[in-house]
Amino acid sequence: MPPMPPTVARFRRPVAVNYTDDDPLFSNTGFAPIPPQAFPAWMCEIATSRIGKDGEKMSPDKVMIQQCGSFYEKQMKDPRQTEDCLFLDVFVPKRVFEKEACPGTGTTLAPVVVTFGSHPFIYGHKDEASNGINWAALTRHAPWSHACASDFPISVSINYRLGLFGWFSDDPESVNAGLWDQRLALEWVQAHIEKFGGDPNRVTLVGQGAGAASIMHHVTAFGGKANPNPSPYNPQGTTPFSRAILISPEWLFTPNMFLTQEKVLLEATKIMMRAYTYPGKLHRLDPATLMKINREVVKLAPPLLTMFGPVVGGDFVPDHPGVLLRDGKFNRSLSLVVGHAVNDGITYVPIAASKEEMDSYLPTILHGYSNETLDVIRRELYSDRVRGDLISLTSTKGQTRLPLQNVPGLRRASTEYLSAIRMMGEIMAGCNARSLAHALPNSTYVYDSPIFLQGSLRNLYLDDADSFRPILHPFLQIRLRFLSFIHNGIPNILAANTERWPNYGSKSVVWEPRLSNMTEGLTLKRDDFDNGRCEWWTREGYETLQAGGGGEWLKRLRYDFDRLGGGQISGGRSQ
Repeated sequence: MPPMPPTVARFRRPVAVNYTDDDPLFSNTGFAPIPPQAFPAWMCEIATSRIGKDGEKMSPDKVMIQQCGSFYEKQMKDPRQTEDCLFLDVFVPKRVFEKEACPGTGTTLAPVVVTFGSHPFIYGHKDEASNGINWAALTRHAPWSHACASDFPISVSINYRLGLFGWFSDDPESVNAGLWDQRLALEWVQAHIEKFGGDPNRVTLVGQGAGAASIMHHVTAFGGKANPNPSPYNPQGTTPFSRAILISPEWLFTPNMFLTQEKVLLEATKIMMRAYTYPGKLHRLDPATLMKINREVVKLAPPLLTMFGPVVGGDFVPDHPGVLLRDGKFNRSLSLVVGHAVNDGITYVPIAASKEEMDSYLPTILHGYSNETLDVIRRELYSDRVRGDLISLTSTKGQTRLPLQNVPGLRRASTEYLSAIRMMGEIMAGCNARSLAHALPNSTYVYDSPIFLQGSLRNLYLDDADSFRPILHPFLQIRLRFLSFIHNGIPNILAANTERWPNYGSKSVVWEPRLSNMTEGLTLKRDDFDNGRCEWWTREGYETLQAGGGGEWLKRLRYDFDRLGGGQISGGRSQ
């Protein structure tokens, strides 16, 4: 996206670059700008919480809290932050660049992997998404490799606007600017990747957490129809990818935009010392002020909320993705690999949380629900107690620290705590994964990780196997199946004697990789998330979220926009 005056481009859909540079090469010795960053304070509270050997809650480690806060403060002061952040990186293996044709095929075009970072729509950037991913090194282990051009995937990573800049709007026609940023980048890849040796017909999106949630929105974009506002890169508006790997697609539904708007306007009023009562007035604030507003609003977010993210409503997200998948409103030509991890919900549950604590959080997390519906969730869907242990990785001193990105298991935990983890895991990721698998059962391959892997996609699945600790070497098979899928859309093009990974199908088949049996064939089971609770979310829960979430906010935003003169107030809609 070319630089534009803030009054034109701010909070708007991105605009395709429309010029040619006679001297496009430059010395790329550094990294491009990154989006403005923000972090909620509650992340440090979870990151520094501890639990004793008997499952009891212990006092937070004050030193760790200070260290955590210092780390985030440093990230927010990164001088690379700017609104003009819409850049992408293309990493081309040497053999692809030199166009070495594969024997017997004559083709030099390589598959393409576009990686989405796992950060939750408020922080992160493309350098984090691409750092350490080495598809070329992994290709060395592939049984089909000829060490020629089309064997080695091209890697692409993208920036998109975050927080206030990507998910706040004063115009109902420009909501979800962050998703539009992603879409424009994908369409750019379709238009230009062949110039780098890439095959536009073999583009695979890969993401975990919020990255996978972004991909879920692209699977259901425009309700399965063509882009009604196509860019010059893709005039037909067709889906700009053919495959996707979604690992723990975590999305906490539509943010409470009434609350977000209230907090944003209040913070703007405090900083500018004048009343801000309508979002359109934010358009003309300088970038530094908007970045400060963004940081403060996110920092003070209620527990488990980030304040910003995709909103249900508008062209891009006409309904909740779960509803769109249920109703067949998505691109049916896609192939998917979908994964979820045991205890996915652990980072969204306060340490050793009791039932009373979780009950108090639900109205905030699931805003827009009536008390009657919340009672159904508490007393009917999640009334039973989960018994058992999380993975035991406690220290010799009998206590475990829970860092934010790599939460170890617990030796003992209360049944209420385990139940809360299950509930949040299903709401955040598990039922999303089920919706994807049910939508495309014959072209979706699902696995259930045996250990908790939140935030560690790169470390476990995508890096060079030679650099791994011995305990992780068995996971080479998973990574090779990913690579097979990227090449062919089927995760089974391996050695001749390799057992076939079946699709999800009508029997809801899931592969459960285990460290103990990776060389003994595949362990298959029925999907744990193919249950009545996820069925309720698909049948009724998502409908309630749409009615009480972004839909109502957009109605109010549209009313205010029209009442106050729309484009004259905010600077006009981009064309």
